[in-house]
Amino acid sequence: MPENSSSSKSRHHHRHHHRKSLKRKIRNGVLIATLLIGILTVSGLWVLRTFKPHATEIVRRSHPVRVIEIVDGDTFVAVDDKNDTLTCRIYGIEAPEADQPYGYEARKYLYNMILQRRVEILPKGETSRREQTVVVITRDNEDVADQLLRAGLAWYRNDSVNEVNYIRSVRLAQEEAIGIWSDPDCVAPWIWRENRGL
Repeated sequence: MPENSSSSKSRHHHRHHHRKSLKRKIRNGVLIATLLIGILTVSGLWVLRTFKPHATEIVRRSHPVRVIEIVDGDTFVAVDDKNDTLTCRIYGIEAPEADQPYGYEARKYLYNMILQRRVEILPKGETSRREQTVVVITRDNEDVADQLLRAGLAWYRNDSVNEVNYIRSVRLAQEEAIGIWSDPDCVAPWIWRENRGL
């Protein structure tokens, strides 16, 4: 009987020790899991903070400027909200050169549309701080390039973009024979420059 009692105590002690050991393992496991979750959360926040400026940059790529000078039918000078001056060339089109037929009309059209007004610009392609190629949207939500094409005062550079609206506007201007499309001898400005060795 004493042996049985001793054996029983030993088993009881072993079970008690095993339970304590199991509780310790669970507690340690929970602690490790909590630490891992904490590390992952901090890492995640750091990653978000690291990439936040890039996301902001994407959102703010489109920004307002005030137009202060019209250079020609597809180029203007503007001032942004930081008071930086930049030269903007309208993306996807090319207006007649100043000494070409309709060069004056294209410049005047752009002058009337955006000079001394705030417009939204979206940089496209290669840009620098001082010079940018941009999509230009007026406060009335009009795409300036599309308006110039529709008025027959610019060529669509389909090697630059593939914009269905632009193609449609060109076709309408051609059908109505307005602007550059009213003159069968009118040539595209890049051919005009090439003929003059420019």
